[in-house]
Amino acid sequence: MRRKAGDSYKRFLRSTSIFGYKVKVLDVGEKEELDEKKHLELLKKEFKALSQDKEKIVLFTESGDVVFSAPPVRVIEEFESSAADILVSADGFCWPDQTLESSFPRVERGKRFLNSGGFVGRAGTIHRMLSEAPEETSLQLLITHMYVKDTTRDKYNLKLDHLSTLFQNLNGATGDVELRFAGKEAYLQNTLYNTVPVVVRGNGHTDLVLNTLGSYLARSWNPEDGCRSCWDEMISLDEKKEEELPRLTMGVFVEKATPFLEEFLDKIDNLLYPSSRMDLFVHNAVEYHEEMVSGWVKAVGETFISVKYIKHDENIKEWHARNAAIDYCLEHECQYLFVIDSEAQLDNPFTLKLLIEQNREIVAPMMIRPYKAWSNFWGAITNDGFYARSMDYMEIVQSQRRGLWNVPYISSCYLMQRSLLDNDKKRPSFIKNLLDPDMALCENLREKGIFMYVSNRVDFGHLVNADKFETRRLNNELWQLFDNRWDWEQRYLHPNYTHAVSENTTNEMPCPDVYWFPLFKERYTKEMIETFEDYGIWSDGSNNPPRAIMNFMVRYKPDEQPFLRPHHDTSTYTINVALNKPGVDYQGGGCRFVRYNCSITNSRVGWVLMHPGRLTHLHEGLRVTQGTRYIIVSFVDP
Repeated sequence: MRRKAGDSYKRFLRSTSIFGYKVKVLDVGEKEELDEKKHLELLKKEFKALSQDKEKIVLFTESGDVVFSAPPVRVIEEFESSAADILVSADGFCWPDQTLESSFPRVERGKRFLNSGGFVGRAGTIHRMLSEAPEETSLQLLITHMYVKDTTRDKYNLKLDHLSTLFQNLNGATGDVELRFAGKEAYLQNTLYNTVPVVVRGNGHTDLVLNTLGSYLARSWNPEDGCRSCWDEMISLDEKKEEELPRLTMGVFVEKATPFLEEFLDKIDNLLYPSSRMDLFVHNAVEYHEEMVSGWVKAVGETFISVKYIKHDENIKEWHARNAAIDYCLEHECQYLFVIDSEAQLDNPFTLKLLIEQNREIVAPMMIRPYKAWSNFWGAITNDGFYARSMDYMEIVQSQRRGLWNVPYISSCYLMQRSLLDNDKKRPSFIKNLLDPDMALCENLREKGIFMYVSNRVDFGHLVNADKFETRRLNNELWQLFDNRWDWEQRYLHPNYTHAVSENTTNEMPCPDVYWFPLFKERYTKEMIETFEDYGIWSDGSNNPPRAIMNFMVRYKPDEQPFLRPHHDTSTYTINVALNKPGVDYQGGGCRFVRYNCSITNSRVGWVLMHPGRLTHLHEGLRVTQGTRYIIVSFVDP
């Protein structure tokens, strides 16, 4: 085999180890990658040595873009079934000399042309072919010229694997194959020829397709065991003392106005990784968030080893700030750089520990927008570098498949090892033409052959949607119910609300057919009062309150509207929520149901009173004698 350094080479070696192949690397020890001619010379030399055992079956392949999906016995079976002395992988394209296209024998079925990236044969025959061939500049041209001539093709019993029984070149054939499972084995099915190839090669521009398949093949993942390759090279921090834990730089980036930033910062504080082993780098580009971010940095800064805070008025561009975080990490002897953007909410406090233990050069925790398919990774990309959906994307984002996935794009939150930052040839950069910083980072990494991983082994957190977040109002998150429902509910809904409305729950009834249960936290009620007071327009107690589909707030004040006369609501049933506390925020007040002479004066903040609106439940708002009472009301019809 011919070596290609990097992650793809490691993946190749893993697949050979899994299935028990014996591997000989031809250009090991070479300081630079060899050109095609020097590589051919090495190959000739190697097969001269191997030819001492003429009948020995030898498989050659380009390692960097290859994954094996079955053991050597399959190779021998398919080779012997072909009745060839040399079996070469087939291609749908004639290259590099297209003028030779007409010279290739016609085939009734299968790929017609030759690809020297993979072949298998008897050592003696291969040696004779290589040594007797005219001088060529590449292996591809040498075998091509041998094959297109009837005399040499017959002399060396040279055949092509037209139906991909053994070799699958993905270039031009990605639509021909499907990933399938047989028990605990993943395999690739060529549905065009109904074959199961062993050697899967991401030639041409199909390396990203091979990356996706490589997350499954060679016993990497299966439906029964899940992710087996997740455990490869993992490390454990469990036995380490605090002072022995890796030092890392945490880069926090607030690049756009972001809802629920308060919770974002709280969750960083709650990470179960000691700040005594972290340096903090913060870039805030948003004036609206300056008070909160500055306050947070001031509050937590002393707990970190060091702190660098770039404020919005310093006018540092995002891509420069992100590159500066790498420099800061290296300057402070970090072992890892952890990057997190303000849209990424880390719900799992063990995130940092789990990512470090995964032991990959760059790995992201999978995050999605709740109830959406929007995530912080792409499963595939188009030829021009933009989003495309991979065959397994939905299964991954819905956590139907859990594991560690090799993907072409990550964003929002990820961990980088120092080995990636230290190496000048591999070092990440957030600048690439006019691309956004995240796209520039990933394209630069892809060009260098660096694998990016996203993990959904466990639930790590979620993304907020900041696309339409407006900051012109008071309490802006109140308006985020539809864009960020999950976060809105976490901030504002009472923790016992779901139990109160679940089936077979018995709720309190302070009056006949009047139900009482928790709905909102006190934060919601406080912000609602502030918001309505800021709006400043109130009804005079008539039947024309300012409302939207009969949802409105009522304010009772001694000198304004102290009470409400007995009345029926124009609803099938009414929901009434108290927003402040009797005896604290106001005196008097409450609701009296006339028919039952039953009054509720000890309202609970954020709790619902639900009662029929018509016929049976004539009711009145009792007089407020001091302070201000606030309630919100909804008239509901089925």
